[in-house]
Amino acid sequence: MKANDKISVQGWIYAPSYQSGEIGISVDYLKGSYETYDPNKLKLKSDIEPYLTWSKANNVPLFVGEFGAISSAPGNSRYNLVRDKISIMNAAGLHWSLWSYRDFVMPNVKEPYFGLYVNQIRDDKLAKVLKKGLQ
Repeated sequence: MKANDKISVQGWIYAPSYQSGEIGISVDYLKGSYETYDPNKLKLKSDIEPYLTWSKANNVPLFVGEFGAISSAPGNSRYNLVRDKISIMNAAGLHWSLWSYRDFVMPNVKEPYFGLYVNQIRDDKLAKVLKKGLQ
């Protein structure tokens, strides 16, 4: 896509017994560079190396207070990335916590989130990754 390009989206919703309520359609435009998760391409360990060196030289413990992966990441990439980050942080002796425990989104709106819970619904796959990382 280039600047000033136009995109047209059309759709139909068949709801013969629809009495009342609301129906919503959303279209997201993503701008940027996106890649499929590949653990061999990640530089997670080398990215934190300067901080580990500083921590050791200054005898200061490190705490990673916010990390995670967005729920809209394709396939299992969210869980794989969180698993790999935890593995590297644990191996380095870092203390960590997930970015958010619970995210709240509007009812009937599918928004990406980072938390273990969205409203009252737990992400069971993420819970398993976190549990294993805490053992």
